Amino acid sequence: MKLLLSCWILATVVHFSYGAAVEPKAGGKKMVCYYGSWAVYRPGNGKFDVEHIDPFLCTHIIYGFTGLGTDNTMIPLDPWNDLYDNWGKGAFLRFTGLKRQNPNLKALIAIGLVI
Repeated sequence: MKLLLSCWILATVVHFSYGAAVEPKAGGKKMVCYYGSWAVYRPGNGKFDVEHIDPFLCTHIIYGFTGLGTDNTMIPLDPWNDLYDNWGKGAFLRFTGLKRQNPNLKALIAIGLVI
């Protein structure tokens, strides 16, 4: 429940801050933003896709998330959304592609455990 509330707050802040730019100065502060990939499944105005992320709002963006296989390799938890394979949406590459708009942006991924 707390995770859902946190994601909703983040999405709201990003939505209302859309268009505001944060340009970090050398040695300046960091603005780290978390993107919950499951937001693409929300209905109506709640839907939030990679393209809704303003690449100038944050200095670092974190994609939530991928899994960790038994061989310690990353595995997609939602292959249809995360990868382009089998007519998927390719959110991993679209997410890191935001660096084309802002080369200073740092794109990271969070790893979750599959239980």
